[in-house]
Amino acid sequence: MTAVLRKTIEKNGSSKDEAQLILQEMTEQLLLIEQKVKVNADREVWLRYQNVIHQIEHTKDAIEKIIR
Repeated sequence: MTAVLRKTIEKNGSSKDEAQLILQEMTEQLLLIEQKVKVNADREVWLRYQNVIHQIEHTKDAIEKIIR
């Protein structure tokens, strides 16, 4: 049990059921945060991948111009 949850229970005199509800809500919030972080990370990886592919194509074109 987290310190924040423990303090909330002590302050409000919450029951075990209320504590479980609070933990469930925290779990749901953490899952949402995890999902948002994953989406942002996936997006960043995709953008960097596209940038590298673009640089490779640019280099390839430059080499082909030199060879011709």
